[in-house]
Amino acid sequence: MNLFKSTLVTVAGAATLAISTFSAIAPAHAETLIINPGVINICDIQPWKCLAPLPVPPAPPAPAPGLSKNEKLALGIAGGVLAGAVLLNAANKAKQNAAIPVNEGNYQSHVAWCSGKYKSYDIGTNSWQPKGGGGRKLCASPYL
Repeated sequence: MNLFKSTLVTVAGAATLAISTFSAIAPAHAETLIINPGVINICDIQPWKCLAPLPVPPAPPAPAPGLSKNEKLALGIAGGVLAGAVLLNAANKAKQNAAIPVNEGNYQSHVAWCSGKYKSYDIGTNSWQPKGGGGRKLCASPYL
């Protein structure tokens, strides 16, 4: 029974000590919480609990109507590149479609030369087939 009394006294003393040391935590100021005046400041132990809330950033300004300078510049560059590509393509097509003036006598000599040199020579495409295979090759005679 003596052991029971001493255990009960010890538990009661510990409970009293705990209650008196850890009294109700109440904010003493908007930024500071104090557990027990003069004993421990909660801000010294857990400073993140005492930080003031961060201000809400202002909303970004509304975009101006229409295109920005950078967007106009990008559209101008893209338009210039596109127009240049169209003009270059048209010039290349015109160059490809241009008739190459051929002297009729030189043409007949060219055909005779290519036919004599290559057995697989085709007059319609001006090409010949290599023996090793692969694609046809254009005939380039000294007459054209």
